[in-house]
Amino acid sequence: MHAVTPLLALVALAVSAVPAHAADSAATDEAQWGLRKENPVEVCQPIGQHAYLARLVCSDQSRPRFERGGSVGNRNPPSSDRAVREREFEAMMTFAPLAEGATDYHVIDRYDVHCGETTTAVYMDMYHCPAAPVQRAPAGFTLQD
Repeated sequence: MHAVTPLLALVALAVSAVPAHAADSAATDEAQWGLRKENPVEVCQPIGQHAYLARLVCSDQSRPRFERGGSVGNRNPPSSDRAVREREFEAMMTFAPLAEGATDYHVIDRYDVHCGETTTAVYMDMYHCPAAPVQRAPAGFTLQD
């Protein structure tokens, strides 16, 4: 009976550590929102990208300069099935909304956003249509209408 008690204590310790780690991971993802390819700003079409970037304000309250750095690949690794990849591509090119619970395979764009001498890469997914204007800014920025 005494041998079970240390084992249960060890299991309880391991189980209690999982939520803390998951919370830490979620907090890190949240802090990196818009600053990582896997967690981009979701907008609708190139006009949505430019409209969003035009609302960014640097930490010194100046307006940043920005330019498209290029596409950085899919948000998630694409399917190995060619037919599935073709359907995903067609849906992306028509800006079709994702089905509930569907994995997002959209191609992500990187924008280089310049605040004085500092350049920050901001990642954007322009295939979320229709999309309401995003009301949050990546770390180091604020938004102004």
